[in-house]
Amino acid sequence: MVPPFGLLVARQRSGTGALGSLLDRQNHPQFYYLGEIFHPEGLGDRHNYFTHLVDYVREDPLNAMAQNAPQNFRRFLATFAGEGRTLLPDVKYDSLHSLNGPWHAPLARPWLLELARAEGAPIIHLTRKNLLEVFVSGLLAAANKIWHTADAADVRIRSAVVDIAKLLRFIDGMQREREVIEQWLDGHRPLVTLDYQEMFDAEGLLAREKADEIARAFAADPITQRKPSFVKQAPRSLAESIRNYDEVERALAGTPHAWMLTEDGAPPAPPAPAAIKGSPVKKFVFQNSALTINGHGVTMHSITAPWGEDDNLLGAMRQGSFDEPRSLAYWLFLVESAPQNAMVLDVGAYTGLFSLLTARARRDVLSIAFEPSSVTFGRLVYNIQLNGFNPRIVPCHLAAWKQEEILTLPHRYGFFSLCSGEKITQTQAVDHTETVKAVPLDSILQPARPDYLNAPQLAAIAERPVAAVKIDVEGVEPEVLEGARHLIAAYRPAFICETLDAAAQERLTAFFTSVGYAVIPIAGERNVLAVSEGRHAAFEREFAAWAERSGTAATIGGHVIEGSRFETEL
Repeated sequence: MVPPFGLLVARQRSGTGALGSLLDRQNHPQFYYLGEIFHPEGLGDRHNYFTHLVDYVREDPLNAMAQNAPQNFRRFLATFAGEGRTLLPDVKYDSLHSLNGPWHAPLARPWLLELARAEGAPIIHLTRKNLLEVFVSGLLAAANKIWHTADAADVRIRSAVVDIAKLLRFIDGMQREREVIEQWLDGHRPLVTLDYQEMFDAEGLLAREKADEIARAFAADPITQRKPSFVKQAPRSLAESIRNYDEVERALAGTPHAWMLTEDGAPPAPPAPAAIKGSPVKKFVFQNSALTINGHGVTMHSITAPWGEDDNLLGAMRQGSFDEPRSLAYWLFLVESAPQNAMVLDVGAYTGLFSLLTARARRDVLSIAFEPSSVTFGRLVYNIQLNGFNPRIVPCHLAAWKQEEILTLPHRYGFFSLCSGEKITQTQAVDHTETVKAVPLDSILQPARPDYLNAPQLAAIAERPVAAVKIDVEGVEPEVLEGARHLIAAYRPAFICETLDAAAQERLTAFFTSVGYAVIPIAGERNVLAVSEGRHAAFEREFAAWAERSGTAATIGGHVIEGSRFETEL
C-alpha cells in the first residue's frame, strides 16, 4: 500500500538540499525527506530506489522490465509506511523518466507525475530562473567535489572560469527544459512553485510565507525550523565567483539574458500576448484511442492539452504502464463466466473502462456504471455512445453510499478536469465542490428505484442476478458496502475493491469476513478480490483453468486513431 507522499521536483543546484533539510524527519514531525531517490551513486542507501530495485530483480528478473516499474515504486514507498509521515522524494528533472513504461512518448508527462496527479500528492517545484547562477554553482560544486555542505570552511574554491559557448548552450537548453516541465505540472493541485531567489529571506532563513505555503499544501503543522543545514557555496556576487566576469558580461550584453548579471535581478516581464509575433500557440487535441484487452477491442476518447492527456488511465494503457492488469484479468473472468443475462455493477466507473470491457465481452450482461463527477460522467456517456453500447451500459450520475443522502464532492482541479483519484474525504487543497445524490446499492432491488435506474426499459432489472461488483471510490469502499448488504445476501457476487493503504484493507477484510467472504489481495496492485467463502475453492480452480488460456494479467495494447484527431488552438 502506498503511504502519503509528495514530490520535490527541480533541476540540480536549485536549493533542494537546503529545503529538504528543513522537511527532514529530524526537523518536522510530519515529513520524511528521502533525498534523491534516483541518484545513480546512491546504490546501497536504503532511501535510494535502485537499492531496492536490485532486490526486486533478484526475486524475479521480470521486475527489471519497464512495465513493472509502477508496482516496484509502490513497493519502494511502502517500505517507509511504518514511519507514519508524508514521504518526500527528491526527483530531479533528468530522473523523471525513471519509472516510465514501454512505448512512453518522449514529451508525454512522466508516469511519476501522473501518479502524483492521480493520488492528489502535493508537488513542490523549485526553480532557479537565474541560469547563470545555476551554471556557476555547478562549476564550483564540481571543482570542490562537494554538492552539499553544512560548513563553509569545506568550500575552498570560490571562483571559476566560465566557458562562454557552454554557458549559452546551457541557458538555451535549460529554458526549453523548464517550459516542458511547467507544461507537465500545469493544472496539478496542490502545487507549490518556489524560485531560489525568493525562497530564503535576508537572514538565510526559509521565507515565512513560503514555509506557510508548503505547510498548507501538505495540510501539515507550521514549519518552525527555517534555518537550513547547508550553506551556499558560491559568493553572493557573481563578480567574485566568475574569474572572467568582463568576458561573460560582454557576451550577455544586449541579450535577453543580460539581467542575470545584475544583483538580485529578475527576468523582464514578457510582452503582452498580442505583441508576440510567431510565438508558439497552445494546442488542444481531441482524439480517440483503440484499445485491445485480451482480444476485446474498445474505443475511448481523450483530450490532450499542453499539460498532458486528461484521461490518464487511457494514456497509461496505450503506453504500457497501466497498473491494474491483474484486476482486469479477474474482471474478464467474472464477466465471461457470469450466468446468462446477469448484471455487473461498476462503482466509480470513471470514463468506463470496466463497463466497456463488459459490454464487449458479453452482449447479454448489463453493466450499471456509477460516476458522481459531472464532467467525468459526460466522458463516460460519450465513450458508451462511441462504442454503440447504449442499451448495454446504464450510466448513473450518482454516488454509491451507505444510505440515500446528498453529498459534497470536492474537486482538486479546475472545472474541466476528469478528476481521477478524488475523494469524498478530500484533505488536500480544493478548487471547487459539487453536490451529488448518493444512493445505496441495495436500491437496485427496490420497486421504486432512484434516478436513472427508474427508466421503463429497466423495469425487469431486479430479475438479473448480480454477478460481480467493482468498487473504486478512493477510500470509502466500506461505506459503499454497508449500503449493499441486502444485495450481497441475495446474490453473493464477487467483488474487486480498491485498497489505498493497510488501514483500508483491514476495514474491507473486516466487512467481508462479517458477511462470509474470503479476501484475496491482488498481487502487485492496490486492489483485493472478495468471493463468497463457500465458492472460494471452486473459484480458485476455475480461475486457474481460465488463466492457463488467458493469463493471470490482462494483455493490453492501444494506439491513437489518427483519423480521429482534431486540433484546436488557444
